[in-house]
Amino acid sequence: MLNRKIILVEGLSGTGKSTYIKNRIENTFDNENILVIHGDRVRPTIKENVKEYFQENKRMFQDLLMNTVEDTIIIDGLIHTTEYDLIGCYELSRIELVEYYTKLFYEVNSSYFLVYICVPNIEKVIDETMSERKEKRKDWIEGITSFLEYSSLAKRKSWKGEIGIKAFLKYIDGYNEYLFDNLCIKKHKVMRG
Repeated sequence: MLNRKIILVEGLSGTGKSTYIKNRIENTFDNENILVIHGDRVRPTIKENVKEYFQENKRMFQDLLMNTVEDTIIIDGLIHTTEYDLIGCYELSRIELVEYYTKLFYEVNSSYFLVYICVPNIEKVIDETMSERKEKRKDWIEGITSFLEYSSLAKRKSWKGEIGIKAFLKYIDGYNEYLFDNLCIKKHKVMRG
């Protein structure tokens, strides 16, 4: 059965998605069967074009639902992780991004709820995240640095190294509010800080 309750917890890295899931959502569903996963589990590798990427994204999402028994699936950053590719490599516009997710959610039939974690000062959060991850999660820094070397958008804008990572994250953040306002699913905005 594909029709499940799917809670998407979204926001840039460092905004507190995982903490929110741990402290708020998991406690809300005490008596329910829930699965919490990271969005990378349904993030395809880069394909020749966005149409192929969409088909693989949909297939991975459907496989996840077919191979789990939980009633509620909480996904930490489904949109956030695929945004890297959709914006950074395929350079989708805000409107195209909304169309992409609208189609994905329609074709992968479930009950969706979006929790969007936002912060009043995104530059401060990006700086704090970069500092923390340089110390504890060098793989995160290395992964985004490698991604920027591949990204057509980053190449066009000459985004490299730490300055490039910060510029790319701010660019993605510019899309998030638009997505929140225009995706036609149930949603809730959480202001952190």
